[in-house]
Amino acid sequence: MNQYKPKYINNIRIIPMEPDEETIEEIQIEYFEDRLPNDEIFYFCFGKGINIEEDDLLLFQYSNHIVASAIGIKCNKTYGELSKLFKHHIILKNNSIKTFKPITQDELNIYIKRTLRNPSHFIKKNEVNNLAKFLDRLEEKR
Repeated sequence: MNQYKPKYINNIRIIPMEPDEETIEEIQIEYFEDRLPNDEIFYFCFGKGINIEEDDLLLFQYSNHIVASAIGIKCNKTYGELSKLFKHHIILKNNSIKTFKPITQDELNIYIKRTLRNPSHFIKKNEVNNLAKFLDRLEEKR
């Protein structure tokens, strides 16, 4: 059963991640399945914060593929020791992190009504062709 319900999702945000030496499968297992569920905080280095509204669907992009998703609660500036490494962090909804077979940009474009241009794409809920089918597709790829 699909955990994400269309009526509860505000908007969609694509969160780019800097490619490293890790493969997509390694980042999915080591980060999204093992580490992130314990923290439920995603740290990142963007210069500016990202406007996250509660119940935004976050799609994490690694090596030009969507590799995981989660429901965001809010984005905050990072303070203390971690601020030397990460400027901001996103607080994620409890138990909302999912990984799946990677989704290509072409496959994503089937569902999005406009061209995605910048790295941190903001997609309004009404810019998705049939949000319920898109969410089902994410579930099928698990």
